[in-house]
Amino acid sequence: MLAIYCTDIRGADERKARQRPRSPQKGSAFGVSLLEYAVWQEWRVPLPELSPPGQGKPVFLSEPEKHFSISHTDTHVLVALSDAPVGADVQTRRSITEQSARVLMDDTEWVQFEFHDLWCLRESLYKLNGAGHLREVLRFRRVGDEILFPVPDVTGYLISGLEGCAAAVCQERHFVLPGLRWADAAELYA
Repeated sequence: MLAIYCTDIRGADERKARQRPRSPQKGSAFGVSLLEYAVWQEWRVPLPELSPPGQGKPVFLSEPEKHFSISHTDTHVLVALSDAPVGADVQTRRSITEQSARVLMDDTEWVQFEFHDLWCLRESLYKLNGAGHLREVLRFRRVGDEILFPVPDVTGYLISGLEGCAAAVCQERHFVLPGLRWADAAELYA
């Protein structure tokens, strides 16, 4: 089971979010609030207690068989829920110089990926299992429509449909990418 939820937070008032932020970054409170919403929609249970911030990958303390990944940008929040470990990332597409992109991309990646897509793939892998560092040389490849991850047995996809954003999700198993489930930011207000 994999479910991916998204919220467009442009113009939304984060001070009204149902949950408290886990970091000082914009979107953090909406990230936890979207997680609460998704948990209720998928499992019909209240949000389980989360591990404290700053102690590695966040987990549900009382539900070790349930997994999640949260990501947020200035414009969107993304949450992936699964019955297996999962990593997900969303990034707002911003202008970046070729020189800056080339530092993190080899020639093959330059041809096969847009910079923000590649960044999201790397970040999703890092969020999945802590593999590597985001600036470490972890090379991704494409064969047709398939994305080959630099770690064995990891499958992942780019997620489309988020205006102005790149997004990706991955797991240590084969899966079919589900459609995005949208929540209005007002549904995440207290």
